[in-house]
Parts: sequence; structure tokens; C-alpha cells
Amino acid sequence: MIIKFLGSNSGFKIISLIMAIILWFFMAMRGQTEISLVIPMEFKNIPAEYEITSQTAKTVNVTLKGQESLIKKIMPHDVNLFIPLDNAKEGETIYYLNKDNLIIPSEINVKLINPTYVKITIEKTISRYIKIQPVIIGKPLEGYRLKGVISNPAQILIKGTKDMLDSIQYIKTEPIDINNHKSRFTCDIPLTYEGINTKNPVDKIQVTVIIEKNKQTK
Repeated sequence: MIIKFLGSNSGFKIISLIMAIILWFFMAMRGQTEISLVIPMEFKNIPAEYEITSQTAKTVNVTLKGQESLIKKIMPHDVNLFIPLDNAKEGETIYYLNKDNLIIPSEINVKLINPTYVKITIEKTISRYIKIQPVIIGKPLEGYRLKGVISNPAQILIKGTKDMLDSIQYIKTEPIDINNHKSRFTCDIPLTYEGINTKNPVDKIQVTVIIEKNKQTK
């Protein structure tokens, strides 16, 4: 068919064919635009006995291309990036990122993903009991003294990596103000986990503060 088309005036017809292809390409590309989005990096199927302790990036910059009318409708929550960790092993692993990691509308093309890989360190989690240390501030009413402090429970079971748990001697409570108190009292007080990354933190414990009158000295 192409030979018949080129039969006579072949030079003119070749030029016409090339022009038609260029015109089609131009029309197809007309209205195309790009958008760049910063997408949080998400992980799925993390084995229960492991946790991610470090990663070289927490977000990726994704550049998408498509028809302007479609691109304008794209919102950050329409684009997701997942890294499957079904076969994760303890230690450091490099995961390369490509369009297969992205969930995007089917009519949109991926032009760029930056960074192109992420380095992840995965460690095994263990459980350990850690003592509670109530934090007391202030002073009892004059003539009274702090006799003791009882936390219930006295220790809690937390999960984390071995290195993290080895670095913890105790878990502190929020400050308990005993200023001008003259008798025993009990309160529910939150625990502080600053710098502690644990999977199952206890929010509050019960603390009993024992205050008694000073004994008269002879």
C-alpha cells in the first residue's frame, strides 16, 4: 500500500507523510504538562518481629506528565509510593525505586523519581521490663516531709531494638508537683518517652505520694 502511495511524485508524498506524522505528534503532545509532588515513603508488610531503625530518605520527589486537564486534578493523596518488605532481613538493604512502586492514575506517566533508591536498616525487636522513675517537684507544706513514692506498676514491658533498650535505665513520669501538700495522695500521671522509639508504650501509670508530718525532735 505504501509503494502504491509513493508511485508518482514520491518525494512530495514522503514529505507529506513526514509532515502528517509530525502534525500527529504535535497534536498528541498538545496540552501535555508536568507536575512535581513530594510524596512520603511508605512501607508495607513489615515482619512483626522487625522494625526500621534508619532510612536515607523519608520522602521522594515525583515528576508526573500527562494531559493538562488530568494533571490539574492530581492531588498529593492521589499518588502513593510503597516499598514492600515481605522478605526483609536484618541489616542494611538498598531498595531501588521505579514506577512499579507508585500508585497513580492510569492516564498519568512517571517522568522522574528522586532519589532513585533508599537505604534501609532493619533490626529485630525484643521485649524488656524497664523501671519507672516518678519525677517529684516542689516541697510539702512546712512541717511535713516526703516519706516515699510508689508507682503502680513499678516497671513496664516495652518493645524495641536491643541497642535502644540497652540505652534505657528507666522511664520517667511527667513532673508531680507536691508543693504545699500535707497528706498522702494518688494520681494518674503520663510517662515520657523522649528519645525512646517503642511499639507498645503505656500512656499513664498510677503514682502514690506519701507525705507525713515531721516527727518532733527532743
